[in-house]
Amino acid sequence: MAVAVLSAGCDFAGIVPILVCMRIDADMAFAPPVEVCDFCTQAVLCKAYACHPFVYLKGTPMEHWSSGHWAACEACALLIDAGKWGALAERAARAFVREHRLPQSEVTLVRQQMNNLHTAFRQYMIPEA
Repeated sequence: MAVAVLSAGCDFAGIVPILVCMRIDADMAFAPPVEVCDFCTQAVLCKAYACHPFVYLKGTPMEHWSSGHWAACEACALLIDAGKWGALAERAARAFVREHRLPQSEVTLVRQQMNNLHTAFRQYMIPEA
């Protein structure tokens, strides 16, 4: 038995809406979701940042719905706390390119998209008391 799963998204340029259909066999095992760093996707978390909910739809493939907190690994937390947003965007972009097996030539574009997303995060982040 197979189940069809539909997913809406955008092409990489973020211009043309696309619809993806996947066939999933009933006997496929699904792993439970794993909490990962919201910045670089590393699986070891260190800190959570409170953030007002927001939707980031800046025409990129990284559409993001923020649900109230962002988790960070130790390396990303150190960059955030030090205000090193450029270094954070670089770390996140390289992780994204590596995880999605994109050509290295895409790092610059992804870094800019990460900068835009992190700017939205900073705008909605709730400062620690």
